[in-house]
Amino acid sequence: AHQTLLVVGADIVYNAAQVPLLIGCLKMLFDNNKTGCSASRMLLAHQSRSDALDAKMLTELAAAGFKVQAFFDARLPYQNGAKQIKLFEITGAQTSDSAWEDKKKKK
Repeated sequence: AHQTLLVVGADIVYNAAQVPLLIGCLKMLFDNNKTGCSASRMLLAHQSRSDALDAKMLTELAAAGFKVQAFFDARLPYQNGAKQIKLFEITGAQTSDSAWEDKKKKK
């Protein structure tokens, strides 16, 4: 039986070497032929460590056919400073609209 998954990840990309690993994992999870189930989207909580790393991750996800939409981006207080936290919704290119876009359209 086919099952559709929602993938949830938090703080999983710390450096550039992890970007291809994330993409490989998502390709597997989004492909029903390989696993017997398929993800329709991923929610990724990400602490921004550098603009270059964020750009690499977003560029390579797009090149691999994923649609990425940020729906939260803010500096949040942490101990004696702050951390830049971003939340992304990642969908496959074959997926029409994101759940966040659907909610905006209904308003």
